[in-house]
Amino acid sequence: MSNISKTRQVALHLIYSVIENGGNPEELDMKLFWDITLEKETEHYRKALTKAILHSCRSISDTTRLLNERAQNVENTMHGDLTTASLRETAERYTKNAALLDSAIAALRYSLKDKRREGSFQLHLCCTDVLKLVLTLEGSAETLEAMAADFPAYNNVLEPFMAVIRRRSRMQKLCCTLADPAAVESNVEFAAVGRAARELEELKPAARELAEKVLAARETLNPLIESQLTNYSMERLDVVDKCILLLALYELTIKKLPAAIVVSEATALADTYSGSKSAPFIHGIIGAVAQTL
Repeated sequence: MSNISKTRQVALHLIYSVIENGGNPEELDMKLFWDITLEKETEHYRKALTKAILHSCRSISDTTRLLNERAQNVENTMHGDLTTASLRETAERYTKNAALLDSAIAALRYSLKDKRREGSFQLHLCCTDVLKLVLTLEGSAETLEAMAADFPAYNNVLEPFMAVIRRRSRMQKLCCTLADPAAVESNVEFAAVGRAARELEELKPAARELAEKVLAARETLNPLIESQLTNYSMERLDVVDKCILLLALYELTIKKLPAAIVVSEATALADTYSGSKSAPFIHGIIGAVAQTL
């Protein structure tokens, strides 16, 4: 589905919600509206982000055992030297957060397989946890690199420890870029995440703008619909059909889109959201109005 068609679809949801709510958009719970209406798009983005994170972290856990062994060597060797207390505490925090990252990655992998309805939100929570931890670990890695340079006498235990951290850091830096998905759209490896994030971000304002313009033009559009109703009143018109017609006639008479495109998009909406008889009915109304222009 094209972005324009998706925008129409979401705008239709908003138009319908406003009309069903008495015509006052201010009374809508917009957060709830977006959560429900964009559920599939949000889930698509979260799954794309999850797969990208798991791909970038795929080998991090393999280094954990070696990291713990070398961290223990650092602690054992420096234990009696009070001047190294700060470095040892930072190294301990790093290893603890590394263990937490392993757990967060495992939880993310499990959540990706979760088919329950709330699974998408769980993905969001797990992605957030992983990204926070990799950012924290990267900060600690930079601190440890600087601190280790101040203790050349312990290079025999610090260098092996830092070698593992550098190896992990190369993978963590890749994952860190996903904290801002919009910035990775040019990255071939993660382009799908960037596109999904951008499309989701752009969909809300585009659909809202379209819906607001259609609703603002109702006084002009309603008479056009009513003029084509034979032995039928606007009050009896199905609300979904009415919303589709308002959107279609706005695009036909105000946006000046070609009638063929308007009919095609409107009948597609009718096939999706209305009854089996609605598409021909809507087609007929739009065609009749088009002939008067």
